[in-house]
Amino acid sequence: MRSLGHPDVGLRLMNLAFNQLPTDRHRNAVCAMLWSLRARTLAGMGISYLPEIRSAVDLSFDLYANATDDDVAGSIAASPVVQS
Repeated sequence: MRSLGHPDVGLRLMNLAFNQLPTDRHRNAVCAMLWSLRARTLAGMGISYLPEIRSAVDLSFDLYANATDDDVAGSIAASPVVQS
């Protein structure tokens, strides 16, 4: 959405993704990826979002550090293929 000029829509979609994650299993790796994506989207919105960007990056690192091996393997299998 950032490349289309609508990063706010991308942020709303990420919030929806957070709300749709199941709570009955470990999901640290998936949440870490979503927080990382949120930070990337916020970065395109300007310098005024720097505190929120830093917070999202910090949370992403913390969540990924707490992820189990099964959690990481499941998130890799569920992640979309990104083409450059």
